[in-house]
Amino acid sequence: AMAFRYVGNVNALVSLAHGGCDLAGMHLPQGRLRAQAVEMSRSFIDPARHCAIGFVTREMGLILGRGNPLRITSLRRLTDPGVRFVNRDPESGTRLLLDQLLAQGGIDPTHIQGFERVEFTHSAVAAYVASGMADASFGVEAAARQFDLDFVRLVTEDYVFVCDRESLQNEGVQRILEVMRGEAFRAAIERLP
Repeated sequence: AMAFRYVGNVNALVSLAHGGCDLAGMHLPQGRLRAQAVEMSRSFIDPARHCAIGFVTREMGLILGRGNPLRITSLRRLTDPGVRFVNRDPESGTRLLLDQLLAQGGIDPTHIQGFERVEFTHSAVAAYVASGMADASFGVEAAARQFDLDFVRLVTEDYVFVCDRESLQNEGVQRILEVMRGEAFRAAIERLP
């Protein structure tokens, strides 16, 4: 039997380091922010002991109301008066990425209306926008498409699994790798945005 827990990058790596899981999911932004993500993981990952398994590449950006009625095309627009935002929880990797993007752009998050309002999944923030309770959020493109919302891509991420090299022999990990290498899995992933 397999058990799944949804936690942020750091908590996943802490769990792996302490033997609490066999695979830890981690997303790494492409471009200038990658070095920060790698540096953050250094204290948890030992290259002699751990390995990374490529999983998927995903697009991250602004999830916006259908038709993007406020014509939001950048993070800076989130500071405009009247733009309502819904955020991810502070421990999520998505929130960390957003915080890094805001810092990189010199954008003060205290000027974003609703920045303190949080939901715990990509689908939850997309549903919040779809319901009209917010004008924008930050998350994965697939969640925006799930609710037929507009999406403005800001960064591409590589999602990887990190594991102990010894875990590669574990029957459960072997089964997951077998599924990931299969045509049915590849076809399902290719249907996602």
